[in-house]
This record gives sequence, C-alpha cells and structure tokens, in this order.
Amino acid sequence: MSDFSIESLGKTPFFLDEFLVDAQRNTLSVNDSVQTVEPKVMQVLLVLAANNGNVVSQEALYAEVWPNSVFSPGSIRRVITILRKVLSKDNQELIKTFPKKGYSLNAKIRLENHTKTSFKK
Repeated sequence: MSDFSIESLGKTPFFLDEFLVDAQRNTLSVNDSVQTVEPKVMQVLLVLAANNGNVVSQEALYAEVWPNSVFSPGSIRRVITILRKVLSKDNQELIKTFPKKGYSLNAKIRLENHTKTSFKK
C-alpha cells in the first residue's frame, strides 16, 4: 500500500516518477510539456497512486470514481488508455493490466515539497 491517501494526493501536487501531477488543475507535467486530463481520468490516477504497487479491481475503481452508477468496464478501459498515452515513457508501462483482476500502478511517488517516497515493483 502507498504511504499516501487519495485525499492527500488530491490536495498537494506530487511527482509520479518524473511527472508532476496537480489534481487541483487536472494536469500532468514533464519537462516543459503540460497535459490536461478530464477529472475522471485524474480521479482514477489518484486511486491507482494511493494503491501504488497493488492491484485495484475494476469494480473498486468504478465504485470510487463513478459512485452510484452502473458498472461499465468500457469506461475504465477508456480512462486507462488515456492515462497510458499521457504517462508513456520509453516503452515502460507504469500501469499494468491484470486480466480479470484489475490494474496496478508501479511508480515512484513523492510529494512536491517532501522526500517521502513510495516505490513498488
């Protein structure tokens, strides 16, 4: 389990490997490039980051990001595809798919102003 909660990651910009994630602005930045993502895409990223290194089921993601909605795996696949495009780097997948189980994020996470890190492989 990550040392960070969804709430803390949502309030403070943090680094996900070399990407600066600002959930308040729904942006991911690396070098001079800034990408804005939809709020639901950012929410899925926060759930995965808070569970860094652990498999999060599609159902758990859906319950967290789309509460009170009927489960739709297509919505999750679309968001994961967007995140993979934004976070792509040197053919290394930060988000892994576990067929019939869910997804996991494997990244080094640290708050912008702190040295505390979470890293799982």
